[in-house]
Amino acid sequence: MKWRYEAISALAGSGKTYQLTTRFIGLLSMGVPPEAILAITFTRKAAGEIFDRVVNRLAGAILREKDRKDLGEAVGKFRGEKRYVLKTDDAVKWLRMVLSAIPQLHIGTIDSLFVSIVKAYALELGLPPRQEILEGGALDAAREEALRAALECARRDVEARHGFLEAFKHATAEEHKDVRRVVLDLARNSHGLFLRYPDERAWGDRSRIWPTEMWWDVAEGLTAEGLLARVESFRSRHLAAATDQRYVGAWNTFLERLLAGDFTEALGSTLIQNLAGRLAGLAEGGAEVTYFKKTFTLAGKDAADALLFLAFIARSEIASGLREVNGCYRLMRAYEDAYGGSVRSLGRLSFEDVQLVLAHARESGVKLDIDYRLDGRFDHWMLDEFQDTSARQWSVIGSLADEILQSDAGDRSFFYVGDVKQAIYGWRGGDSTLFEAVQRYYRKLFGDQPSVLDVSWRSSPVVLDAVNRVFGEDLSVPLEGHERVLKRWQRYWQRHGFADKNRELPGRVELHVLGKPDRDDPAAAPPVIEQTCRIVEDLRRRKVPSVAVLVRLNSFGDEVADALRARGIDVRRETNPQLMDNAVVSALLSMLRLADHPGDTFAWRHIQMAGLFDVLRSWAGPAGGESAQEDKLRKGVAARLREDAAVKGVAGLLGDIIDRCRAARMLAGDFVEVRLRQLMDAAMEFDRLSAGTPADFAEHAATLDVKDPVVTGGVVVMTIHKAKGLEFDAVILPDLQGRKREFTHLETGVLVPCHVPSAEDGEDANPADPRDEDGAWIFPFPSRNLCQLDPILSRFRAQAEDDHVYGELCLLYVGMTRARQALYLVTEEPAKSGGGLYASTVLQKTLATDADTAVELDGLKGRLCYALGKPDWFDASSVKAAPVEKPALPADFGSDADAKVLAGRRLVVTTPSEEEEHERLDAAVVLSVKGREGASRGNAMHELFEHVEWFEAGIGKQVVTKWQPRAGVLPDDVVEEVRREFLRALESAEIRAALSRPAGPAELWREQAFEWADRGRWVTGRMDRVVVEKDDAGLPVWATLMDFKSDRVVADEEIAKRVETYRPQMNWYVRALSRLLGLPQDRIRSVLIFTHPARAIGL
Repeated sequence: MKWRYEAISALAGSGKTYQLTTRFIGLLSMGVPPEAILAITFTRKAAGEIFDRVVNRLAGAILREKDRKDLGEAVGKFRGEKRYVLKTDDAVKWLRMVLSAIPQLHIGTIDSLFVSIVKAYALELGLPPRQEILEGGALDAAREEALRAALECARRDVEARHGFLEAFKHATAEEHKDVRRVVLDLARNSHGLFLRYPDERAWGDRSRIWPTEMWWDVAEGLTAEGLLARVESFRSRHLAAATDQRYVGAWNTFLERLLAGDFTEALGSTLIQNLAGRLAGLAEGGAEVTYFKKTFTLAGKDAADALLFLAFIARSEIASGLREVNGCYRLMRAYEDAYGGSVRSLGRLSFEDVQLVLAHARESGVKLDIDYRLDGRFDHWMLDEFQDTSARQWSVIGSLADEILQSDAGDRSFFYVGDVKQAIYGWRGGDSTLFEAVQRYYRKLFGDQPSVLDVSWRSSPVVLDAVNRVFGEDLSVPLEGHERVLKRWQRYWQRHGFADKNRELPGRVELHVLGKPDRDDPAAAPPVIEQTCRIVEDLRRRKVPSVAVLVRLNSFGDEVADALRARGIDVRRETNPQLMDNAVVSALLSMLRLADHPGDTFAWRHIQMAGLFDVLRSWAGPAGGESAQEDKLRKGVAARLREDAAVKGVAGLLGDIIDRCRAARMLAGDFVEVRLRQLMDAAMEFDRLSAGTPADFAEHAATLDVKDPVVTGGVVVMTIHKAKGLEFDAVILPDLQGRKREFTHLETGVLVPCHVPSAEDGEDANPADPRDEDGAWIFPFPSRNLCQLDPILSRFRAQAEDDHVYGELCLLYVGMTRARQALYLVTEEPAKSGGGLYASTVLQKTLATDADTAVELDGLKGRLCYALGKPDWFDASSVKAAPVEKPALPADFGSDADAKVLAGRRLVVTTPSEEEEHERLDAAVVLSVKGREGASRGNAMHELFEHVEWFEAGIGKQVVTKWQPRAGVLPDDVVEEVRREFLRALESAEIRAALSRPAGPAELWREQAFEWADRGRWVTGRMDRVVVEKDDAGLPVWATLMDFKSDRVVADEEIAKRVETYRPQMNWYVRALSRLLGLPQDRIRSVLIFTHPARAIGL
């Protein structure tokens, strides 16, 4: 049956999520339990949308007859039953099944699937039983830790030190003072490439790239003295005889640059570029070169010398590239050895590490056993956005999928959907060729071609007309010279049709081409930004509900957002903001830099200007008195900062200063308080994972992104990548060329891999098998001029450029197809020289084919080159539909009043632990070394209790035997003390009873995270232990919530006081659990387990 195996190629807006959720509900209708369905995508947001859509469609079918009929028709089509009728009772049953199975549902990201596998089979994979997933700041700290380990190894071992420094020198190819920063940048940019290509031969082995002797080998053995002699001979012979001074001058300039080793500039000469195109003639003893419309002949020794000069440059540049690549490999080898030993082997894993562990398990055969045990877990697979799957990801899940795809049973299915035209994540490993490779390998199941969805349910006919013009047949005009790109694009292109419901939907498309910014008035907004602001102002006047400005680069997005705010327009930046996006945190980071660098006068001036000066002067003591000279004062403050950081840690130091600022009423507003809390969280994490200095933390925090819950409202400014999967009434695209300008532009020197297809890579190869990388090699992206001298590098560059151009087309396509009704394309006029391919070129040659219709823009250097649709599209819009009847919902779904409180403003982040009614403690105590040790002790105790499922005899000894405390976090004597306290707690009858299995059906949750919006606050937290008791139908009837506390209290009055301290926190947890389970709060018991006195206290 077709429903069992299906591959769908779905254009933007054609209903991928609809198809996937229809399939999910259709499987429920066939009796499939929801936990047997695996639905995976690439972002948490997309996974949440899939779940929401399933629930909303089922709820709609329960509440509204039309929705029930529509869903019934869709399910009937999936089942192949024309007369299928959906009953309300069935929809109720399926919705109950989904909601009851939430803890076991597998609707999530591919990363979350991999993490769950690693956690379930950690021992088989050679990992400790407890893992930590590293993201953001924690990952940066782990990288720094690995770097310190590598540098320490180099410090102790002379040979290792020499190798590290040589590798650094070759990898960077220039002088650098900050070794740490350069290596960390390399790690971020090249470590993933190293893991993908671990064979050293791919990194700088000449024979991989040039297996035979090349023409430029004629320069082998040529010394600097020998080169100088040949240059002087050429000058005295060829140039002395020449009479054209421009010709002689061009040669002399070239020869001077050649002798100086400035090969990039030497090859930039027009004369030399013309000469490089005549290598064959030079090799045969004679060639003619044209310069300023005059022809000059090089013959005999002149030709031989000219050939030698070019060969010397080619050989030198290639040798330099090989050294750089090999140096990078050796640097990454040292870094990887340190990272693997100090981070990955301890179970501290990034998402990339998780993939790597599973990929290695597949290669070693360990995963065969894991696959066998996992095979029966999921009977139905649904993969969304398949074009973004990487080869490594498919190598991990492909073997599991193969069991279903090769299964003879009739009760399993596999479905994947994607759009190769939306493959915009190639830079992080996405391999769009897998979409066709999987379909081709399993062609007997999927057919010769995937199913195609070519009708957009999103966009108006006007927007789709522009999309068809740009990406259809007319695309061949701007892509002249890029035939491989055009052929690849046309392979997947389908003309976009519009849904009947949108036939009369008004729309508008405009193409604005602006001039360059005015260099004489740097304060003026660039024309592109000015025109973008004008368009947004007009749309806001018309009260268009959703307006998005989509950009390529966040830096440009910030410029647009600032310009819009300056005009009084509310802007919502859909990006993770930086921690230092405010003056307070920025000043505190300057303070930390000063601690390690007392001579940093810039940091000192920043502190004075930001208002921290008085606080630090009074805090620093005698050295900071009123009469102290500035130099002495600065050094005294820096010394006190260093001393406090050494004793209390960075977090302790910051806590002191923030408390003093707060007491001085220098801090105001929820936004600043949120940022300070995030700063403190980052500092405590830094102290826990790192041994770095205050300046190290300042540098780390300066680039740290944070996550702020936001609500709808205002104009959205976001990257095209972030907008994928979203839609807006009006879209403005003002940053189509970005800072890179050309579609073909790749940064010279960036390391680029070249995969050479082998015989095993044929059409019948299993795409899940690891690729044969024996022929792969890596080289810095070469300049055009160097490529003129070598055919292999020329092909390498052409292929990389074609891949880049295809990616740029995908990005333009994704941006344009986000628009529901209106699309405004705002771009700069392309450069007149260079012949590069620009977004503006593509748009003008496909849309603005009649130059006579262009209209000059009022007050701006630019033109409206194309316009289609009604200028007043929104005023005439038929989308202002009549209000939909809103069925009554149960009271616990939340009130409209709450929604109004939240509308249009930022939510303040709250954690239940912040609600503890504790007396105010000095930050020096809370965040001191002893305080941090106490926090680490508590974390260790939580780890031990997390390993207890249900109490049984001997469980304590089993847990402490398997427990592996994180190295360096606690002293050995404290670790032993934690073990003893854990075992002593398990001897308590109260705690044994709390941890025992209930008599009836029950489900256990450990470390259950939660978050929800409540009265203007975003509540986030984690419950230590929850026991959910169920009735015979599997529905929750009672729940017990437990929280472990390691407070070192003994007396009853002390315990009673701490119970009251923690009561508000536990009340938050009860409210959250009530929301999660749908239980009244009076059916939830809460228990505080104090491990030191071994007591379990019910609240």
